Amino acid sequence: TCCYAVMVLLVYCHCAKSTQPRSAWLGALLLCLSPLLWMWPSSGLETSAVLLVQVALFICAERLGAAPTRRDLWQFCLLAGLSILLRADGFIFPVLCALPLLLRGRFSAGLTGLLAVASMFLLCAAARYAYYGDPLPNTYYAKVSGPIRERIPAALQQLFGHCTHDGLFLYLIPVALGWAAFAAACFRRK
Repeated sequence: TCCYAVMVLLVYCHCAKSTQPRSAWLGALLLCLSPLLWMWPSSGLETSAVLLVQVALFICAERLGAAPTRRDLWQFCLLAGLSILLRADGFIFPVLCALPLLLRGRFSAGLTGLLAVASMFLLCAAARYAYYGDPLPNTYYAKVSGPIRERIPAALQQLFGHCTHDGLFLYLIPVALGWAAFAAACFRRK
């Protein structure tokens, strides 16, 4: 619950800098009213901490895209490392935040972020290998089996099920539109 409260405050402060205070309050209120965000903090899992780190990474990457500073770059690297320590798949979101930096011409920030992600991932894999004898977490070996040609269709089927039954498509629409607008802006700039 503390992570959730900090995340709402972080979103409010970030929005207050770039929009009117009224819009920032509305954004924070809408975030507070999300039923999914109410459900996961009470589960006792790392979900709310992961979401807090992801929001902080996104805000940090946005600042790096606008006017990179050493402080923001260090924060991004630390948050990327924390994301990897929180979850085995925690490298995905920092990579997705670093790639647009490269597309925007912020090569130093993007490459440094990717290097931080790769370094922490390899360090964690080496530690797991030294302790458990396997480079990936035990849950990977318990949950993932079969050849890749069988896993990809199964994953797509599961994603389709979440989109149709759990309403995930509502969240994927603005993400897809945002990525399309970003890609169009990048290509227009060139």
